Amino acid sequence: MTVFFCKQYLGRIVLFVLFIALFVPVTAMAEVDKDYIKEHYPEVYRQIYEEGKASVSTPSAKPDATSKVADSSKPAAADSAKATGPGDNWWEHISLKYKPLPENLLLHVEAQFTPVYKWGNTTGYQIDGQGAVVLRKQRFTNSLNYQITQKLTKDASGSQSTDDYQTFQESLQYDLTENLYTQAGYIWERDRVNMVKQRNIEYAGIGYYLFDTPRHKLEFFLSGGYQTEIYYSLIEDLLNLTQTSLPVVYFYESYKINITSYLFYNEIFRIIQNMSTTPVFAPNEFGIYVEDHRVHRYRWTLINALGYTFDKHLAVIASHKMDYDSSAWPTVLGTDNVFKVSLRVSF
Repeated sequence: MTVFFCKQYLGRIVLFVLFIALFVPVTAMAEVDKDYIKEHYPEVYRQIYEEGKASVSTPSAKPDATSKVADSSKPAAADSAKATGPGDNWWEHISLKYKPLPENLLLHVEAQFTPVYKWGNTTGYQIDGQGAVVLRKQRFTNSLNYQITQKLTKDASGSQSTDDYQTFQESLQYDLTENLYTQAGYIWERDRVNMVKQRNIEYAGIGYYLFDTPRHKLEFFLSGGYQTEIYYSLIEDLLNLTQTSLPVVYFYESYKINITSYLFYNEIFRIIQNMSTTPVFAPNEFGIYVEDHRVHRYRWTLINALGYTFDKHLAVIASHKMDYDSSAWPTVLGTDNVFKVSLRVSF
């Protein structure tokens, strides 16, 4: 009886001991601190904790659709910001085309040197020089332009003057919208062929860009002003006229197309219309010039130019300029033509 009892419980004790021997080490291993494994079994630690963690976290690292859209929009936004900044030809466009407006002062300088062939009142070759400076601060643009033409050939009388034509223009522009602006300015001219010792025009008006894109630009400007002409002594002696002063209307139109990234065409038209009448002189039976009748005199200039830009600093431009005076002096032709090929340097 006692032996049977001992055998029965002996089997249970053996099973319990086997359970403890198998279960406890496994449980203890699970509860072992990972720092212990890292210190004594670094290779096992790397495989279990580092590589295992990386493989688990990889799927969640993939960007979702929202992040893809956000990332894909970044280059477009950068390109848009670049496109709206001041470009190489900012002085040819209205300031409000660029967003945001540049805070710093913008400066552009250019110069042209031109051998000229002219026909009309004088025929022959001349030297033409032009310079321009443009300053812009936000919506304000200030422009200064100067041109001088010096003769290399003598006229019909055999005399040679030191300068044939000079002009200076100063203008201040304020941009109202992306297409509309106001401008006030001053034009000074010396025109020896037309016996004008000094012509002064003060004007103010409004301008409009019908379109202003990187490829096409069409601009109109209309203003009112006041003109004063002071003449050389020959006009005073011949016509008994020293000067005239009267109101005028000044209109300007310009169209430019960039045919390619290097080739461009530019057309410019300008007309100044007198609002008051001026006398037209004709010789009487004694050969003395007297006032015959009065007209509303006007003068216009048309320029057609084709240019090739080598880079943003250097260009060559071939152009034809026609000047017309509706009521030229008795000894002066009403039409003058100039053809020239200019070398333009700009910064």
